[in-house]
Amino acid sequence: MADAGYTGTATKVTSNAKVVAAIGKVQVKRIIVTNVDAAVRYLQTFDALTADVTVGTTAPTMPYAIPATATLEIPLDKVFETGLVYAVTTTSTGNTGATEAWVEVLT
Repeated sequence: MADAGYTGTATKVTSNAKVVAAIGKVQVKRIIVTNVDAAVRYLQTFDALTADVTVGTTAPTMPYAIPATATLEIPLDKVFETGLVYAVTTTSTGNTGATEAWVEVLT
């Protein structure tokens, strides 16, 4: 999935588990999310350390709606100062995880 000039690895997400994409300051060019579920799912991003994130309790830096059975490319060009943690859930701030989604963070 990754484009030339960017680095990233696709990660399968099958629960509300938080995923650590980066520890420390990182510039994210874009995020590509594939939602395999038949309903809208949400990518919750957090500019935080993993220990500081409780999915469903910690407010996300930005949630993104991912249409059912679709792939969404999110152009960011954003710096996460503390680190990048994410989760894929059924609501924009909840803690119920997606059945299956793929997330690729390109830096």
